Amino acid sequence: MKKIVLSLLGVGLLATLVDADVFEMDPAHTEVAFAVRHMGISIVRGTFNEFGGSLEYQPDDMQVVGGSITIQVASVDTRIARRDADLRSPRFLDAKTYPTITFLSTRVEKRDGEYKLYGDLTIRGITHEVAFDSEVFGPVVMDEEGHSRLGFQGVATIDRRDWGLLFDEKVFGGEAAVGNEVTIRITTEGAVDQLHRGAYQ
Repeated sequence: MKKIVLSLLGVGLLATLVDADVFEMDPAHTEVAFAVRHMGISIVRGTFNEFGGSLEYQPDDMQVVGGSITIQVASVDTRIARRDADLRSPRFLDAKTYPTITFLSTRVEKRDGEYKLYGDLTIRGITHEVAFDSEVFGPVVMDEEGHSRLGFQGVATIDRRDWGLLFDEKVFGGEAAVGNEVTIRITTEGAVDQLHRGAYQ
């Protein structure tokens, strides 16, 4: 399982990952989801069920200061097998040629008490910067196995055409069968063994 490492800058300044705790994304408590408008009248939602990643958390600031994720395109799941096969095909994500989607963070900015996580999103071999509205759910808690746990959510909206997803079929009346804007939501619970705290010192 591949990992994505999100490396952030704090409040517009280069941040050094000192005393950062590395939280591995727990697959049992993580959802990588997307939503796109269908025919202008409804929203199709789906998930990717295979992925791996981590978050880097700065206890002093109580903020995620880094992380990464790699998503297996073939694991796309909209609960309709025929639609999933279409999404895997060259018409859309082309899973055979481009088996993974990745995000690698580059900086974090704080404005009016809210954090945005910026980074490089790669889909179909094309990379563009995106900004995730990020939120940390905490404080860090300890589970029964001695692992520290942290909650995180990142939400971003992209224009699929920027990544070569150019499907442009129209339905009766000229409405787009598939909307151009796609909302991506990553909700995760990360865990770290206390023995590996401060691994990035």
